[in-house]
Amino acid sequence: MNNEATATAVDTPPARTRGRGRRPADEVRADVLRAVGDVLLAEGIADLTFERVARLSGVSKTTLYKWWPSKGALALDGYFHAVQDRLAFPDTGTSARTCSSSSTRSCA
Repeated sequence: MNNEATATAVDTPPARTRGRGRRPADEVRADVLRAVGDVLLAEGIADLTFERVARLSGVSKTTLYKWWPSKGALALDGYFHAVQDRLAFPDTGTSARTCSSSSTRSCA
């Protein structure tokens, strides 16, 4: 699935102006998960590497390995981060209505 147009769009890290010192951990984690989600949804897990994620998110491979022990763990977190809005169930007030609404939504 190596499409040059897709690869170019995914491989371009976002422009960022940095101040001095470390970025907050929440910001780093969000950037990593966004980069992983973009690669996974555009190209699949075969093209996902720690080196590529480090380059796209602007973090070191050491940071990635500190937080995610394997490519699978990184892919899992990145995928769920990318699709969490689509998987969220609306709160309808009661369990029965939530289940009914969720099943109707997934069958439509």
